[in-house]
Amino acid sequence: GPLWGCHSDCHARWFAAPHRLGCAKTNSTVIENAAYEVASNQHLIIRTEFLRNEAYVAEVERYFGVPGIVSRKQGAPVCDPISKRANSLLPAEYSEESKNKVRQQNVIDYRLFDKLHADCPEGIIFPERTLLDVYEPHPGQSSEVT
Repeated sequence: GPLWGCHSDCHARWFAAPHRLGCAKTNSTVIENAAYEVASNQHLIIRTEFLRNEAYVAEVERYFGVPGIVSRKQGAPVCDPISKRANSLLPAEYSEESKNKVRQQNVIDYRLFDKLHADCPEGIIFPERTLLDVYEPHPGQSSEVT
């Protein structure tokens, strides 16, 4: 679809996708507002960059009712050993100019995350209820979450 052709503000565009705004020449305020409307109504948004934090992962496990995600045989949900070795041999180095360019190209994403974080002044807040508390199986469907 047209969403995959976008090269900037991908998070905002993913959240705004239900509004079918597309990619080309949509007003940034429209995208930002649509994305905020959808994102602010989610029970949980998982920040993949936080999956290295054991306390964060423990809360994700609690919410989904699936303990041991990080300790499973396949390992933590981060880079595999080959990627880690490649990164250690040739670490990525970005100039401030490059970082600023990325920030400028993704200004809607940065504003969206700032707005969402402002909604949680105490920091990351996980739902008190678990997925099992709110999950209602369809008739004839098992209540087990797999």
